[in-house]
Amino acid sequence: MMAKEKEWHPEIMYQDDSMVPFVEIPVDQDMPDKLFMWGYKHTGEVEPGPEGEDVPVCDTDIHLYIHYNTLKDAVDPALLDLIRVAVGLEPLASAKKKGEAITKRVLENIDGSQENSEG
Repeated sequence: MMAKEKEWHPEIMYQDDSMVPFVEIPVDQDMPDKLFMWGYKHTGEVEPGPEGEDVPVCDTDIHLYIHYNTLKDAVDPALLDLIRVAVGLEPLASAKKKGEAITKRVLENIDGSQENSEG
C-alpha cells in the first residue's frame, strides 16, 4: 500500500453509457476501504423557503459501503457467503463456477470466430 500524504475524498462519477459508477484514483492513493454516502429521498412534500418559494422536503439517511476485498480478506468464507447472500449475490463458490462457465463459452466463441475468419 502506498503512503498517503494527504486526506483524499473520492468523487463518484458516471459515464453516459453506463450505470456503473467509477472513481478516478490518484497515483498516490488507493480505493477507499469504505465510503459513507448521504441519501436524500424526496418525500413529495414541499415547505416554504426563505422567499416563500416551495422547497422540496427530503428524508436523509447516511449509508456505508464497504470495499468487497476488505471484507474478503477480513472474514471467514462462511460469513462472507452470508454477506454476499444478504446483498443479493450468490455464495462465492457458486458464483465462481458460473463465472468460469461464462469465460469458457466466451473463449470458445472467440476461438470459433477466429477459425471461421481464417478458413
